[in-house]
Amino acid sequence: MKTLMAIAILACSLQAEKKTHPLFDEMKKLEGHWVSDQKDHAADVTFKLSSGGSILMETMAMANHAEMITIYHPDGEDLALTHYCMLGNQPRMRAVKDQKTSTIQFAADGGTNMKPEDKHMHTMTITFVDADHIREDWALFDGGKEQTVVSIALSRK
Repeated sequence: MKTLMAIAILACSLQAEKKTHPLFDEMKKLEGHWVSDQKDHAADVTFKLSSGGSILMETMAMANHAEMITIYHPDGEDLALTHYCMLGNQPRMRAVKDQKTSTIQFAADGGTNMKPEDKHMHTMTITFVDADHIREDWALFDGGKEQTVVSIALSRK
């Protein structure tokens, strides 16, 4: 019984030590269900906090495409993401330093199951239009060069 009580006290004290992260705190506000009815980029998106609030999981289902997942999380002073792409790779990105919270730009920081010249999502910018509207701009690279930017306008459902 004493061991169980000690574990409970330790868990509570660790919860209290969590640092705030301004960009991640802004991302947490996205929790919920979002949709895009754009003709070329229809999407159904869910943002969900998980792992004790330490990650934000974005599940994106786009018309005629496989479901994709992006995990956002603090990494020390940085905000990072890993995108589990329908291309079968997992690009990692970090938020560019010294940003305002109305727009968060992420830039490539490696990845798994890919080489730098392979086709992959290389950058992503999320723009907070207002509390119920955001835009995600995903830049697709191939052969080391930007090929296109996919812009998805989302509304809170």
